[in-house]
Amino acid sequence: MTHHDPVSAIPARVPLATRPVGILRTVMIARRNVLGIIPELALRQPIVSGQTGIRWHMVMDPDSLRHVLKDRVEDYPKSVVTKLILEPAIGDSLFIAEGANWRWQRRAAAPAFALRHVQALGPVMTAAAEASCRRLEAASGPVDLFAETVAATFEVISDATLSGERSFDRDAVHHAIDGYIAQTAKVSLMDVIGVPRWVPRPGRIFAGQGLRQMKQIADRAITDRAAAAQRQGPPDLLDLLLDADDPETGRTMNRDELRDNLLTFIVAGHETTALTLAWALYLCAFDPDVQDRAATEARAILGDRAAAAADMER
Repeated sequence: MTHHDPVSAIPARVPLATRPVGILRTVMIARRNVLGIIPELALRQPIVSGQTGIRWHMVMDPDSLRHVLKDRVEDYPKSVVTKLILEPAIGDSLFIAEGANWRWQRRAAAPAFALRHVQALGPVMTAAAEASCRRLEAASGPVDLFAETVAATFEVISDATLSGERSFDRDAVHHAIDGYIAQTAKVSLMDVIGVPRWVPRPGRIFAGQGLRQMKQIADRAITDRAAAAQRQGPPDLLDLLLDADDPETGRTMNRDELRDNLLTFIVAGHETTALTLAWALYLCAFDPDVQDRAATEARAILGDRAAAAADMER
């Protein structure tokens, strides 16, 4: 990673609004960069409320976020906009479901994320990191680190969910996810003014073909795995979901629930991580001291080898 020259020693930032803007202006800003609709006041105030057609609240305080997202989650249902964007792709899966439907899926899926299962998939992550390093070492000029972190995290999530699945067309799924996010994950004027969710949003109609392809690939992978003999190696996420049941009711996931949760982990599990990694690397480039401390720590623990799950505590 190269250090920036002193002239550009401050990371780029999104200009935040210092006064209220109208509905149309809000939509224009959000479609260009949704971070731009965060008011500057939110950097200093724990909760900011306002209205642009619909009433909204921005919660920035960590204790309040824990209250909303964890301690009293049932009192705070998912937003209409969230459901409009994600439901067509991942159905009524863990990310969308609420109440009793969320609770039983959460109980059924929880064992899949036990420490022993995550550690067993550690070699998948190490291999992806090594492949990423090889690609970066082979580069002859500047590289797009976000594109690289997306490639690395998608490699991890596809191996962790569907290891060795021959019928799983990674490129097709990756293309479908990218296209879906590009076309649908934009705030619509109809969202902002509170048009009912059953009214189609024009910008989201055209993602249908990619969605169908993505679901067909996942369905095929589930069918092939269910019919296959015992697979060698540690269980991947598909194996664990196929065996999952709610310990309280004994309920298991049907085919649609399996597919939607599998796609949830693929869709939500790679770009979010890639964005975090790319942003962290970007900020490190502006702070040579932090970058050097991180490198020193890694070398002290790892020497010249790649990190493994057993190194995490150190």
